[in-house]
Amino acid sequence: MKLYPSFIYQLISLYDIPIYNEDLETGAPPTGWKNFRESVRQQDTILFITPEYNRPVPAVLKNAIDVGSAPHGRNVFHRKPAAVISLSPGKMGAFGANHHLRQSLVFLNMPVMQQPEA
Repeated sequence: MKLYPSFIYQLISLYDIPIYNEDLETGAPPTGWKNFRESVRQQDTILFITPEYNRPVPAVLKNAIDVGSAPHGRNVFHRKPAAVISLSPGKMGAFGANHHLRQSLVFLNMPVMQQPEA
């Protein structure tokens, strides 16, 4: 009999994250940014689940990545292991979004699970 380790997950919502604007970093950053950054900071690993919109990831996910990786030197994604699941109704299964996201994760210094692709 195989035993599979259990895990606890936290769904991090992207709905309350204002659009990233670097100018707002000089004052008091929006509460939505602070909450998102703290939620990511508390995680051991990150599982990204994304649809595909015209090949890349949706704008709301790209915005979350921008918020979490800023300001310079405070990237909350740094060295967090990651995996990507992408989906779409098309035959390619969101292949474009999957690889688009992986490019960003390499820049964020996140080791990404290579196989299996999902």
